[in-house]
Amino acid sequence: MHKQLKFAILEGNEEKAIGLYNAKEMGKPLKSTLHPSKPFPSKKDPDGETPLHLAAKQALPILFSMFLEFGGRPDIMNSRKESCAHTACSDLHLAEKRANIIDQVLKWRAVNPSTHVAVSVPLDA
Repeated sequence: MHKQLKFAILEGNEEKAIGLYNAKEMGKPLKSTLHPSKPFPSKKDPDGETPLHLAAKQALPILFSMFLEFGGRPDIMNSRKESCAHTACSDLHLAEKRANIIDQVLKWRAVNPSTHVAVSVPLDA
């Protein structure tokens, strides 16, 4: 089901991707087995994107928000050292949806469990 979710995201089919993310695989919801900030499991694509990065790149703000809700970390860099903000800005079409994603990234905060210091997304390239 991971592969189906990845293809739904790449197709820009947000409704289908949300349905797959909420679906059960072997009795467990996919959202409990697939971390939004870890690359999709793939033997063919070892440097693959994370679900969160792909949702940002494809301008899927509702799915992006769900991924944040389930532990997604937009401060995590992909294999090209890009944050989700960088991937959201990588294309100019769907500007309003991309702006929504950038807004979510800028508002996101977490606490580093070891230092108890607030963490946000580094935006320097």
